[in-house]
Amino acid sequence: MGKEAIILKNVDFDFNLFQDYILERIKDVDWKLDNAPGISSKPKLTREEQVEVKAYADANGDAPGSMWCTLYLSEYWVSQIEATCGCKVYPEFYLWNFLKYKKLHLHKDVNTFGYGRNSAGIIPIQEEFILNIHDDSSDHNITYKQQYGPGQVLLLNNTEYFHSGDVISDTRLSLHFYLDLILPEKSEGKWTMQELLDKGKTKDELDSSKL
Repeated sequence: MGKEAIILKNVDFDFNLFQDYILERIKDVDWKLDNAPGISSKPKLTREEQVEVKAYADANGDAPGSMWCTLYLSEYWVSQIEATCGCKVYPEFYLWNFLKYKKLHLHKDVNTFGYGRNSAGIIPIQEEFILNIHDDSSDHNITYKQQYGPGQVLLLNNTEYFHSGDVISDTRLSLHFYLDLILPEKSEGKWTMQELLDKGKTKDELDSSKL
């Protein structure tokens, strides 16, 4: 029990090339906790070129001391990620830097079923991480553990399953994004990650079905 909350895959693209691309994109990000968030003010910046140059401190308490910034990827890399995941993804990506912090605290993400963003994808850029799936809101009731790292992508129903995690390397640097899969809240039980992939509809698909 708990394994159904996730799907773990090897990426279908050249990970080393992708890693270099991401690290180049964030080379000017300032990871200082005393900075206020901001976005690059270069003129005529295209959507693809946008990356926040000052990172946000974690405000939810999920990993105090960690920081993150928003970035957009080229159409090529978005298509490669979608091919690996087996579904469409939302265009905003979030680079999460754990810095010296070693723990992702127990939580469920607050999302509403029927509107999308009910499941997440995570691609580790550097270092290894262990994700814990919990039966409930107790720190002790871990039902499944999954270690993963660079070269893999983990898909997670982060809305219905309590989860936490442990950094087992020097730090954790990972790319996070939402899967474009829309389903209503299940009448009984929870959606497995595989069910979300198999039955979920994109927002565009739902909008076109109403025409």
